[in-house]
Amino acid sequence: MKKSAVLTLIVCVALALCASVIPAATASAAEPETDPTDVAFAEAFGTLAGETYAAPVDAVCDRTPLYDIDLEPLGALYTFELYGEKGYAAVVNVEADIYEVTEMFFGAEAPYPFNEGDLNVYVRPMSYLVYNDGYLNAETGAEISAETIAALRDEAFYGSDGTLSSTHETIYYTDKSQNTHSLATRNPSIVELPAYSYECVCVAGANIIQYYDRNYPNLIANYTPGMGIGTRYMYATPGSQTTALVGQLYSAMGTNTTGSGTTVSQFRNGMTSYVTGAGYSISYTSLMSGTSFNYQAAKTQLESSRPLVIFTEAIDVTVISAGSGSDSVTDYHGAGRHAMAVFGYNEITYTMSDGSVRNVNYLNVAPGLESISAGYYNVSTGGIEDALAIVIS
Repeated sequence: MKKSAVLTLIVCVALALCASVIPAATASAAEPETDPTDVAFAEAFGTLAGETYAAPVDAVCDRTPLYDIDLEPLGALYTFELYGEKGYAAVVNVEADIYEVTEMFFGAEAPYPFNEGDLNVYVRPMSYLVYNDGYLNAETGAEISAETIAALRDEAFYGSDGTLSSTHETIYYTDKSQNTHSLATRNPSIVELPAYSYECVCVAGANIIQYYDRNYPNLIANYTPGMGIGTRYMYATPGSQTTALVGQLYSAMGTNTTGSGTTVSQFRNGMTSYVTGAGYSISYTSLMSGTSFNYQAAKTQLESSRPLVIFTEAIDVTVISAGSGSDSVTDYHGAGRHAMAVFGYNEITYTMSDGSVRNVNYLNVAPGLESISAGYYNVSTGGIEDALAIVIS
């Protein structure tokens, strides 16, 4: 999952129409104006054309989807014609389902070639790509290198699928009991990186490798994964070596080579390749009973100091802030499959003022998200599609 990029709105107007042309102040689009992209386009088009010309007329517009650099839906490109002169406008999701016109040109050809099979990629104002079995410059057709794509990610707009929504609840109780088990005082917390896309499976694997590097030091060369204080162990926060590790796993797993992201099979193959290359062995135990997650089997593995990786149908992470007599609980949700390392469990029983009892079972996860480095997965969410316990020796 990627985060949203917020850029300053830029509206560009190039007036190349001859003086005798009567301008347009309203637009009729192919989609109904209840669509937020249509609404944003119609308002901006009407304002700009109305301020520039003398009399309003309708302009017939064509609408083509725009995609972000990760090939997720981002907005729409509108092309229109006024008395033989062409123009275009880009309307994109600038932040959390807020659509705005980022550029509009009158008397100019759209920058995309509109070839069959092309996806029109809008990076930022005045930066246009197409994707068709690879990224190309939309205006010149030149191939774009992976290094350039990585650099562009830092400045790009991203679609709404990269935005987490949240719900909040305060749980007031008269009594609270917990049954917890954690593999460390502070668990690994490697997160996503701007240089990559759909790398959550690689990040989950990196967190597992950092965990085992404590006892198998050649997993990450010349690296100290954390520090022990008595019986407590605190894993180090992410740094340059864990960043390099994510990149190595990204390559070993073949992420984004057969589609967006990494399959479970690619995860296993990549982890095996990396671990055996470091001189160790790795094994996997499924925690699924048919298509259902076996929570009791997962607990048994965790109690044997074996971390897990869960593959979920969506991003779901819970953050709990404990108070006196109440817990503040925030649930974060995002679209798109996700993967997380698991380093423990937390079973909470609340007794309410009316005598009722509420039980919640959580997995202690490393979410792998830039905005959330530690949290829980509520087992009752029911969105675990696959789960593995992992042993490196």
